[in-house]
Amino acid sequence: MAFEPSIQPQTGDKEKLVSEVEAEQLPSPYAQEGAVIVIPRTTFNYVIIGLACLAVGILLGTTVFNPMRGNELTLQTISQAVADGISKSPTVQTAQNQAAPQNINVSADDDPSWGPKDAPVTIVEFSDFQCPFCGRFHKDTYEQLRKNYEGKIRFVYRDFPILSLHPYAEVSAQAADCANEQGKYWEYHDLLLSNQDKYLPADLTNFASQLNLDGTAFTTCVSSGRYKQEIAKDVQDGESYGVTGTPTFFVNGQALVGAQPYAVFASAIDAELAKIKTAESTLAPG
Repeated sequence: MAFEPSIQPQTGDKEKLVSEVEAEQLPSPYAQEGAVIVIPRTTFNYVIIGLACLAVGILLGTTVFNPMRGNELTLQTISQAVADGISKSPTVQTAQNQAAPQNINVSADDDPSWGPKDAPVTIVEFSDFQCPFCGRFHKDTYEQLRKNYEGKIRFVYRDFPILSLHPYAEVSAQAADCANEQGKYWEYHDLLLSNQDKYLPADLTNFASQLNLDGTAFTTCVSSGRYKQEIAKDVQDGESYGVTGTPTFFVNGQALVGAQPYAVFASAIDAELAKIKTAESTLAPG
């Protein structure tokens, strides 16, 4: 029994933004007339600092040629002008933002997860089954995390299909949810991410067969579209947390964007475990 999913690529104001990593991979046909001219950040920084220096020069010139006003110009005024110019530099502002990462209260909702529900560290992934960077994370990092942090982390998968780039991502997510009805979500999840070139209806049905699922129940479930609203809610929640591309992870509420190496995830997890250990030792009776 075959099913024909309804695929409507996302357009208009609701279209998802692409992550910075993925955007670099877009081919040139995506460029459009009337695109905004982007000034390199370094150039912009030089302009800001240059303007600040110009302002200082004007003030100094005024002092030299008008001694009556010289007493009004102090070193503090000069320093403040330079500081204001530098502080407005995007690089400085970005560094300040990174120095104090925002901790977001991210819901796991009722989405599939593995690991203890009371694990000290919860990782929530917003992902797209057709996204190549999601596939890279699954290949290079996912299994190591599952093996090396068994019992210490809870891993939650939430859908964030970017239909403007991956038109079959939503139906793949529905198929995974239908496999979950028969207790095979993570096995189906693994098949999708390990075979990203196979996403047509026949492929999805074949994956169900490989896992010995009830074929009739599976195709009926996918054809019904019963999980479309659930997937839409994941996307809505992701957007409210600031997700703009895939994969995006939240490690105990702190965002980690992109298919980062295993060492980056391990460092983030270890830092959270260390915080908890320190808190416990502080509360322990001395």
